[in-house]
Amino acid sequence: LDELPNVGGIKVSSILVMHDSRHWGRDIQLCCDLLRSDGSLERRPVQKQVVKLVFSNPDFVFPNDYHIPRFGQGAFKTALKAVYRELTGRDLIYSSFGKPHPVQYR
Repeated sequence: LDELPNVGGIKVSSILVMHDSRHWGRDIQLCCDLLRSDGSLERRPVQKQVVKLVFSNPDFVFPNDYHIPRFGQGAFKTALKAVYRELTGRDLIYSSFGKPHPVQYR
């Protein structure tokens, strides 16, 4: 296995969730780490959310070939909001785009 690159010096200004998460635990952990930071994972958590968070699809469930609808990005957002609130005591600040938000029809 190759050594993982050192990304500690990279500063993150925003998180864009473009697709349904396949690994919710890992992705929620990473989002919470970044959302509680100043954009750098090398420092201690900050008290105010600095990193922006944007979701591209509000669908909670979606149909597919399976007979029971599958969780979508909206369900991931609900889980992330709950974990962030439990972890920090604060509401998660985020933006959502995609149908049915009015910005898509302007």
